[in-house]
Amino acid sequence: MVTDPEKIIDEATQDVQNEKKEAKPLDYKWHGGNYSGKSFRLWFLFLLFVTILFAIPPYYLGRNKCWVWGIFLFIPFVAWVYSWVVYLYRTLTIQYVLEKDRLISKKGLFWKTTDTTFIPQINDIKLKQTLWDQWLNGNVGTIVLYTSDTTDSIQELKCLENPQEVYESIDALRNEFIRRRGIKNLGGGFIGDDEGTILSDQ
Repeated sequence: MVTDPEKIIDEATQDVQNEKKEAKPLDYKWHGGNYSGKSFRLWFLFLLFVTILFAIPPYYLGRNKCWVWGIFLFIPFVAWVYSWVVYLYRTLTIQYVLEKDRLISKKGLFWKTTDTTFIPQINDIKLKQTLWDQWLNGNVGTIVLYTSDTTDSIQELKCLENPQEVYESIDALRNEFIRRRGIKNLGGGFIGDDEGTILSDQ
């Protein structure tokens, strides 16, 4: 049995390097996406129901009077306009890109912001889906990332299609990074790629 610490470290380092040479590129399914408009389905159905309710009184009180219709349908009209503005803003400006070592979040129209989360920073992942999301909103979901980022430790990727696929892709990259990162040495540190790149490009 080898007891020399230097030999243990040398053998471990050699094992890591050999494993990196033999490693194949990690094939993950999800590479990015936008805020899904399907998440608005239930809300638009609710607005349609409210609009019908507001249209009933003027239908009986003043069917041929435009001002009566205007009074009762003003609130639903404002709600529809606001909802479509929010719908277009979120679906057209919120975007997520997953690369082999980082997740990039982009949002904004006039003031654009880009946030980068490196895969090694992700400590835990959670998938959230309500019953409405699964059955009425086209199977959308929200991915919650718990990271070691000191400025934003909890990040949410909201209203994504195929959330299970997103969850599995990010988790696969995270697990691969942990596996390829190296081994613990006698002092509790890590021996691995000094450049921080752990996924093979070969």
